[in-house]
Amino acid sequence: MANLLYLKHSFNASDEELVEHWAENVRRQFFSGMERYEPRVPCDATQIGRFRRRLKIARHKLASAAKRAGINLEQAYTQQGKSLRRKAGDHAYAKQ
Repeated sequence: MANLLYLKHSFNASDEELVEHWAENVRRQFFSGMERYEPRVPCDATQIGRFRRRLKIARHKLASAAKRAGINLEQAYTQQGKSLRRKAGDHAYAKQ
């Protein structure tokens, strides 16, 4: 299911399109760990949505548990990103 979610976001496809294309494309099946070509759909399109919701709930529970334990989970690295972008630009300018 995680492979299907990755492919969904990579190709910006709907759940229905994803399962149809997965059944037709050998490369996507190989990426998903299949050893042989299977001409059938991997699952019902609604199962992908259910898995996505469960994954979101699990992430929320993990973040809540970390917060109660006093562990700071950084989700946005905007300040670090700006600093690293600036450093990369400086190095590119200095040809390092």
